[in-house]
Amino acid sequence: MRVSGHELTRLQLESHNGDIELVSFTCGHCFSSKEFDSTLARFEHSTLSKVPISAPFLISKYRGNGLKQLACPDCVHTTITKIMEFNKI
Repeated sequence: MRVSGHELTRLQLESHNGDIELVSFTCGHCFSSKEFDSTLARFEHSTLSKVPISAPFLISKYRGNGLKQLACPDCVHTTITKIMEFNKI
């Protein structure tokens, strides 16, 4: 996994003791664990009403331990939104 110098600096600024626990995804995005928690909360709030059957499944995968074998919540939310807009045409 590659993390740019700018991204690493941003993540280090969030760290209080210099240690960083990263959560990374197949889309290439990564978050500190604290940042991921707030991103997941936003995802849950904005996605449950759009895809009430799929959202709980996705959230359970994000909350599970270990490897996250899916795109980050921001990318998934963007894709869901685009698909829903496309289908309204």
